[in-house]
Amino acid sequence: MCKLNFKRLLASFFALLLCLSPVVVQADEAGYTIQDYAVQATYHSNNTISVNETIAVNFTESRHGIYRNIPLNMYVGFTDEEKAEQSREMEQYRLQVKDIQVKKDAFETSEEDENKVIQIGDANQTVLGLHTYKLSYTIVIPQDYREAYDFMYYSILGSNWNTSIQHFQFHVNFEKALTEKEVNQFHVFSGNLGQTNNALNVQYNLTKDSLSGQADNIGPNQAITLYGRLRKNYFVGAKQPNTLPTWICSVLAVICALIVLYNELKRRKAHVTPVVSFYPPEDLDPAQVGYIIDESSDMVDLMALIPYWADAGYLTIEEKENDTILHKVKELEKVPLYQQMIWDGLFSGKEKRSMNKLTKRFAEKMEASKEALADVFTGKKALSQTSGSLALAVFAILLLSVSVLTNSKIRLLSGLIYAVLVLCFSFLAFAMNYVGGIKQTFQKSKMTIAIKVLSILVFLVLLIALVDEKNRMMGILPTAWLLFVAILVFASIFFIQRLHTPSEYWLSQAGPLLGFKEFIEKAELDQLEKLSQENPQYYYRVIPYAMVFGLSKTWAEKFTNIPLEPPTWYTPYSNQPYSAWMYYAMLDQGISMPVQDRIASYQEAQMKSATSSSSGSFGGFSGGGAGGGGGGSW
Repeated sequence: MCKLNFKRLLASFFALLLCLSPVVVQADEAGYTIQDYAVQATYHSNNTISVNETIAVNFTESRHGIYRNIPLNMYVGFTDEEKAEQSREMEQYRLQVKDIQVKKDAFETSEEDENKVIQIGDANQTVLGLHTYKLSYTIVIPQDYREAYDFMYYSILGSNWNTSIQHFQFHVNFEKALTEKEVNQFHVFSGNLGQTNNALNVQYNLTKDSLSGQADNIGPNQAITLYGRLRKNYFVGAKQPNTLPTWICSVLAVICALIVLYNELKRRKAHVTPVVSFYPPEDLDPAQVGYIIDESSDMVDLMALIPYWADAGYLTIEEKENDTILHKVKELEKVPLYQQMIWDGLFSGKEKRSMNKLTKRFAEKMEASKEALADVFTGKKALSQTSGSLALAVFAILLLSVSVLTNSKIRLLSGLIYAVLVLCFSFLAFAMNYVGGIKQTFQKSKMTIAIKVLSILVFLVLLIALVDEKNRMMGILPTAWLLFVAILVFASIFFIQRLHTPSEYWLSQAGPLLGFKEFIEKAELDQLEKLSQENPQYYYRVIPYAMVFGLSKTWAEKFTNIPLEPPTWYTPYSNQPYSAWMYYAMLDQGISMPVQDRIASYQEAQMKSATSSSSGSFGGFSGGGAGGGGGGSW
């Protein structure tokens, strides 16, 4: 037992040395001590504190003067019962320090590390020995968030002074008198940071109108703090955060979202009735059909022109063991610009083209032809016009983001991270629903449901983040209201079935094209046999359109048991009995794959070029309560 006690005693001794050693070193290195420190303050009824400090400093080394740090954040904790009610550990208040004056000495003010810094002295002069500094300032404390009571929380002496103080005295006047109950509930804490008793043995006198006291031989990094629990509305006219912009943005977000939902609910959905058709449209080539069904210029839409030209007699296709050769038969006549661009890129003035030797010019023409194809569908042939709901939905997202950005009683932009999350997650859900919406007429699939489910999951994550933001940032908006706004905004995104309003032209083409697509998917064997007997080239006439519908393989499978002869413009390589699969395989491996590989190589080269041309380089608590802080010499 004795041996164990000796070990404990030895450990306690070394621990005491470790605690004392940095204090001694810090005091020795300060180059000054404070002989006398006096604070005269008035705690006003609007929750501001007028402070006058007189600091008598003895410089043991030459210095320019002193600096005074006053924290701009105040953290107030809760009792255990209050923590359970508030679901958070503490509240944060953003303070303001203003009306700074220093008598006789030069000074500068700045903000650094969440402190108001008052640097006193002249950079061109030094001080040695005793010098007295007199400064004054006002601390503005915002209205507190407590519903049941108000409180005083003022660190008369902050814990960040790095030297000893021989004598400290203070006098705090209360502009509004305390009640006897409030006097009995008042506390003066002193000592190390977070001390909950009067460790420095501060002698003080508390009345209904004032608090005064003193302490001697205070070491570095010690604090004296007063705390009093007061009646509700003790403070009147305290500074309040400007909540109006946040409320306005949230209300406008709700209005925009409601308008979008109303428009979507009352809008007559464009109902497309399939019109059964056995043949492709006479006035639309495969590229145009591909653009109409999804409002985009896809590579497969443009590649489908090659078998389309072959069937029209403009070229022939010769299949070799490891290559496919296209032979020009005649020049195109009166074709749209995008067709001519691809044709020129393909042959480049030559009479034939190896698909394994496609040129950069071909890739450039293919890329440029996408825009030329889109240009066809303008004016009277425009497929759609942007819905007003689209702009309102985007505006609602932006308004919600601004609401979250400014949703803090502490300071502006406290919710920056959460506002970015709102933007990213909302536009992610927006993009997912947009992609699913514009193609659903022709490309219904399980992916549409998956996109909806995924976007809901994304939104749930966003809601969790917003609840967390409310608890952490002391939000202006009530949690229920913030979640209500977010849900409405999301609903405005989720229920927009089509972000573009279909034009009359699109509606006139959609019915026959949808009927033709469904025929390709569902055609029976006897129907196809009859059509093939009527037109031996029927399979070859339809397959370019099946390509843009994404059904070329389905179309080939339907002709598995239907005898076919190769067309006059196609020379297969294999000596095996000819079938629809041979032609499909040639289109897939001999034409589509070489084109895709060449375009991919071209795009990769373009990206590398853009990257290299744009490369660059990138560089890089106090004692608690209002006031407090500390200082040092400089």
